[in-house]
Amino acid sequence: MESTLTYLGRGISAEALKIKFTWAFWLSLLAPLSIVGMTFLVFFFRGEKLVRPGMDPWLLWANNNFYATAQLLVPMFLALITALVNGIEHSSLGWKQLYALPMPKWAVFLNKYLLQLGLVALSFVTFLAGLLAGGYLLGWVRSDLGFQDYHHVQSIAVTGFRIFIGSLAIFTLQFCISFRFKSIAMSIGLGILFTLAFLIGSRWEHIGYFPYSWPYFSAMTFTIKPAGLFIEQMWYSLGLSVLVLLGALYASTRRQIH
Repeated sequence: MESTLTYLGRGISAEALKIKFTWAFWLSLLAPLSIVGMTFLVFFFRGEKLVRPGMDPWLLWANNNFYATAQLLVPMFLALITALVNGIEHSSLGWKQLYALPMPKWAVFLNKYLLQLGLVALSFVTFLAGLLAGGYLLGWVRSDLGFQDYHHVQSIAVTGFRIFIGSLAIFTLQFCISFRFKSIAMSIGLGILFTLAFLIGSRWEHIGYFPYSWPYFSAMTFTIKPAGLFIEQMWYSLGLSVLVLLGALYASTRRQIH
């Protein structure tokens, strides 16, 4: 157990140094703020046409951010960040060097996975912080909209957590695709293809079983309150993510790098 934690601790620290203050780090911060920033501008300049008198503006503000993020930003960002970070190792023959290190092969895979999962978590924290800050800032600069009269910190944080859990399956799938195949274009292209498949088939009665729809269903919980913390799509996401991760860990132990 101690040696396992040592492998993971040292490996993640080494991987973190590689991306410290690189484009991947900044992308994790700036990408989630892009949706919030654009929505902020819409509310700042056209808010009076969106928010009716007596209406809670947070509901519209949060839903616009949640739906845009869950439908487009999350799958596209996950496809991009995994393809580009793993693509660095493919293009520089870094995998060969990593697998030559005195550590188990599964640790090489898991270190990369956990590091990028940390970047995704950082993005979600940044998104939620930006969403809340943007709403309260609108309450100050556009007090006529009424943001300052309502507070939804807890429900916004819970919905963000649900979207994060609902996104785990997409992240794991995209990570494994980019880990296995050298082509960055193919990894990103598959992410775009699966996202478009969800958007096109969004009215299909069985779309709830499609992994790229699970962040969207998680986002819906902001207005459609479920009985518990988890909805079924979140359980699907956790289950599929664990299954794919275990299979990929096993495959990584048998991988031969030439």
